Amino acid sequence: MDFKPIFPKRKMDGCVYASVRKKYMRTKPVKSGWFKIKNNPRENVAIIKLSRLGYTINQISIVLGRSFSYIHKRVRTAINRGLLHFIDKRKLPSQIRLATSTKRMINLQKWITLWTPFILGEVDRFP
Repeated sequence: MDFKPIFPKRKMDGCVYASVRKKYMRTKPVKSGWFKIKNNPRENVAIIKLSRLGYTINQISIVLGRSFSYIHKRVRTAINRGLLHFIDKRKLPSQIRLATSTKRMINLQKWITLWTPFILGEVDRFP
């Protein structure tokens, strides 16, 4: 029990109540094993623009070096705010999807060299 009653030992009813447990405080702060990359507004703009161009979440996350969940959160908030339109690509035939995704990934690898100065803040306009 983690509580202490007003009268720790009552002799009237014969009950002995539990005393308070000793609580130990940590002296050192706990350091986690991972570090968080800060949110970059220019990177968010790049994510929205690349998804408007038709690149998938997986392709954008591989090129930018971010997790899939981070990219998905940015795309989902852009869809909810009306900045993007949701395009369902699941109904396309698998061979067409595979062929276009490989071509688009090669194209994105070429384009990312133009996007990195904008994301890092070296250039004011996106390509």
